[in-house]
Amino acid sequence: MAVYYLAKAQRDLGRSAESCRDMQYLAAHALVPSLGRPGRHHRVDGDIWWPHGDMRRAATAYEAARTEAEQHGVAGERATCQARRALALAFHHAVRDDASGFEAAAELLEQRAGGDSRTTPTSPPS
Repeated sequence: MAVYYLAKAQRDLGRSAESCRDMQYLAAHALVPSLGRPGRHHRVDGDIWWPHGDMRRAATAYEAARTEAEQHGVAGERATCQARRALALAFHHAVRDDASGFEAAAELLEQRAGGDSRTTPTSPPS
């Protein structure tokens, strides 16, 4: 547990290399290619970069995940990755007011839900 908190403190101080080494994120990156269904391995790669504040790499990984999921017709993964990419880009380009990534995510979610952007029913089926 002490190693985790040391790595967290190093990350907060901007010492990403030390933080990555101590948090074993490099070992996690090595496992990413083996994660199965289309798009997932790229999304996990983005999820690894996100907590380290590397939004550029996270956004790039989410874009690759969205593209691969789209090529394989995995609508849920495609929508999820577009939403995460939009968030990463919003943090990376915080000074820019660009909602197009969020609009694309909303559109993909609507397509997945067949025109209904809700992902779960509001009431149980009768």
